[in-house]
Amino acid sequence: MMKFFVMLLLLIFPFPILAETNHSEPVPGNALPNGLYAFETSSGMRVGAVFGVLPRLMDADDLVSVISPVSSQIEIHEMKDVDGIMKMRKVDFIPLQKQKENILLPTGYHLMLMNLKSPLQEGTEFPMTLVFRKASSVTVTVPVLGRGVN
Repeated sequence: MMKFFVMLLLLIFPFPILAETNHSEPVPGNALPNGLYAFETSSGMRVGAVFGVLPRLMDADDLVSVISPVSSQIEIHEMKDVDGIMKMRKVDFIPLQKQKENILLPTGYHLMLMNLKSPLQEGTEFPMTLVFRKASSVTVTVPVLGRGVN
């Protein structure tokens, strides 16, 4: 059953091998270039998601909230195996490891764009502000990919 659910998720939220990221050394208190992305949504779809590589920070920290003009509410979610069943739940934060690439995946932590103001269109991009518990907030640009991306 769990394998079926994971395969279903991958069909709903296909993702390419993560895009190139800058692997330079982290800078104290500052994030390095990101590798986040979202997929296009169809007309009338009010929910989207953001996956990819979060900016790296020098120190361990928590991602506590996210803000973007494309959505009235962004929730941090985690997909987790609970007694053999994959369950998605809202969480308060994502713990980030220091000097590591912290990856958002459909089968793990990811960002849910709730109440999209308009459909996400392939080839566009949007700003997203990541709010950390200790480090300064960082605004990144999130490209919107087509569903057929390999």
